[in-house]
Amino acid sequence: MSIFADDWRACLREHYMHVVRTGDRATLPSLTLVMHEIGFTDDDLAELRVLATMRADDMPADYVPPEIAAPRAFAAVAAPPDEIEAEAEPDDLPIADEEPAPDTEAEPAPDASPDNPDAPKQLSLF
Repeated sequence: MSIFADDWRACLREHYMHVVRTGDRATLPSLTLVMHEIGFTDDDLAELRVLATMRADDMPADYVPPEIAAPRAFAAVAAPPDEIEAEAEPDDLPIADEEPAPDTEAEPAPDASPDNPDAPKQLSLF
């Protein structure tokens, strides 16, 4: 089995949902055959069709998608916003009007003299 098998299956799931959403009748039969060949069942494809055509209006009021539910669980454990804001000191924030101090260590001393034709030269990207 390839290390990319899971990624490929996820890509096929998304492609199948896109084909269902857009009503692409030309692609649907051949894609369905491919998905059956790699192990998707009719129940799996039915679930993907439901996911592809589901509208927010059809969902219950307290529904939270799984992609959003996990970060929300983490946010409940995180510090409240008041504590986070209290940790930032106004002196630590950068001021937009100030110019940054020049970095004197950014340019190393050249190793070779410009007279030496065998010395390494900096090439331009453009």
